[in-house]
Amino acid sequence: MGTLKGSGRVYLQAVVDTYGSFAFGKLYTSKLPETAVDVLYDR
Repeated sequence: MGTLKGSGRVYLQAVVDTYGSFAFGKLYTSKLPETAVDVLYDR
């Protein structure tokens, strides 16, 4: 996604539910597979 001063590169994980008209996203400092799992399990 880009860079933030003091954090370096940041990546956006976005979730879109078109059936329920709901969407959210989280920023991460790595693009490991664990970040994709975290965004789905985070409530």
